Amino acid sequence: MSKTRKTRPLYVRMADPKDNGVDYEEFHDHAEGNECDLPESIHDQIKEDQSRKCFFHFRYVGKGLCGCPSCTDQDGRKAKARRSRHNVDKEIKTALLEQS
Repeated sequence: MSKTRKTRPLYVRMADPKDNGVDYEEFHDHAEGNECDLPESIHDQIKEDQSRKCFFHFRYVGKGLCGCPSCTDQDGRKAKARRSRHNVDKEIKTALLEQS
């Protein structure tokens, strides 16, 4: 399987500081007088079991989570690249016509 962003599990992407499409926040449950058992980092939470009362929780940041064309705005990116190529072609043709 390819090692692309879309194939990485969410918990791995949460732990990666380079992945700005995923964010997390602290969740605390002290309802029964529990002590805070929040891990020091998201990395520690991934390594340990998930039976904590306090933990890091995924927060949606408005960016696509999967790699499907809809979530990644593939059509928009393709159109933008097409416009860019078209504009560069126009500039090159204009420059060549001005030289001759």
